[in-house]
Amino acid sequence: TASTFSSLRFLLRVLCVDDDEQALQAMRLLLGGWGAEVEVASSRLAAEAALQQRPFDALVVDLQFDDDPASDGLSLIARLRALRPDRPPYAILLTADRSSELAAAAARAGIPVLHKPMRAARLRALLEAVRRR
Repeated sequence: TASTFSSLRFLLRVLCVDDDEQALQAMRLLLGGWGAEVEVASSRLAAEAALQQRPFDALVVDLQFDDDPASDGLSLIARLRALRPDRPPYAILLTADRSSELAAAAARAGIPVLHKPMRAARLRALLEAVRRR
């Protein structure tokens, strides 16, 4: 419920990474409306810079980046977590890819996958679990 998430204000820091500005703004509004402190990054470099400045409790990362086709969301999550070995952030992968290969790779990495179009209730449940950790 909305009241559950009002207690997240400044208790849950979330970094959203996507090269689609509209998607980032939508995530900022959604998560901010739940009371999370949200920062957005539109590239791998911006995400790395943000995480070097301060820790985040959770990452919400898109799978594909048009500006860096050699990199994907799973490899970016691994790099971002490595920047904070003392406190690696929880990560959630967003994608329209429903392949079994991606599902298996994400499962091996312990990363939940949310398929687009994303269901807000599922994201909310994952973030609530992070808050309780």
